[in-house]
Amino acid sequence: MNKVRISAVSYLNTIPFLYGLYNTFGISEIADISLDVPSKCARKIIENEADIGLVPVGSLLSLKEFKIISPFCLSTDKEVFTVKLYSQVPLNEIESLLLDYQSLTSINLARILAKHYWKINPEFISAEQGYIGQIKNKTAGVVIGDRVFDVDSDFKYGYDLALEWYNFTKLPFTFAVWVANKNIDIKFIDKVNQALKFGVENIPLAINSFKDKYTCLSENEIHNYLFKNINFHFNELKQKSLNQFLEYQSNL
Repeated sequence: MNKVRISAVSYLNTIPFLYGLYNTFGISEIADISLDVPSKCARKIIENEADIGLVPVGSLLSLKEFKIISPFCLSTDKEVFTVKLYSQVPLNEIESLLLDYQSLTSINLARILAKHYWKINPEFISAEQGYIGQIKNKTAGVVIGDRVFDVDSDFKYGYDLALEWYNFTKLPFTFAVWVANKNIDIKFIDKVNQALKFGVENIPLAINSFKDKYTCLSENEIHNYLFKNINFHFNELKQKSLNQFLEYQSNL
């Protein structure tokens, strides 16, 4: 019998999920778990290279068929910290905007905010690896994930995109949801959700397990980030926010 293929995102904000998947119910033995950047996770689900994935919400409209299978997600109530637009000039002086190649969600969120909230119309440029060094003068850039911890003090202006979304809509923002692109045995999905629940309920254990990977941050900094900036629970308010985001995205 073929193993269920799970694509999980390998960022600091996913370590509770990874801790649960690798340490409970033998899931790592009965499933093929791969660790990917968000854009690759989305591509695997779209191209049927994975069966279950933590899919960036910006990629949901590209799926022919999908089902959100979990009450857990990657979201924030207001400020996420690790999805930012950086610039050396204020928003109204930005002429071009480099868009992070690792996440379609952040790209579309930046476009939505630029059009509907900030009321600016910069040239949008698809960035490639190493683009952060090009953020200077009137060229801004969206940076996501763990790289934010390394560059946050390098720029005069930093705009948290989730906080900007909250200021615009008064809604929380969900960055990724657990999705299946086909029917999966309900007993297996239950095991996955129990594993995710275990990880979310044992974040200190997850931090201890992964802390050696994040030596640039103290345990206290990691703890504060996972407890204050990240919310792992998907609910009706977040579904409302997701629907609104997808509506804006469909009209870009």
